[in-house]
Parts: sequence; C-alpha cells; structure tokens
Amino acid sequence: MITMPFGRYKNRGITTVPRGYLRWLRDNVPLEPQMAYLVNCVIDKQPIDLESADLRTDEEKVAEIVKPWEG
Repeated sequence: MITMPFGRYKNRGITTVPRGYLRWLRDNVPLEPQMAYLVNCVIDKQPIDLESADLRTDEEKVAEIVKPWEG
C-alpha cells in the first residue's frame, strides 16, 4: 500500500485520501514527479503503474527535447 508521506492524511493509504484534498494538494503544493503522478492517478481514478510512468521533472523533459537541437 502506498501511503501519504506528509500532511493532514500522513500515513493513510493514498487511495483513501479524499479526492478534494488531493485536488487542493495538486493545485497548491509543488510535488515531486512521483507524488504528482500518484495524486493524479487517484484523482482521475486511474490505475497506479509506477513502472511505466514517466516520472521525469519538466526540466528533464525539456532538456531531452532541446539537446538534439543544440547540434
């Protein structure tokens, strides 16, 4: 079971945390990529698949795109 590592619902299973709280968290707290992925999965009622998730930061994604253009 994946648990919330912080906040009001610390140590509760992430799937048991109210979606309203997770929406607030997503909209107001800068989250690490893995936590953002988990929160979005629960909000959107999607299965959690950490092995196939793209957990790179936005900066890492941009760097991957920009690198080939630098020649």
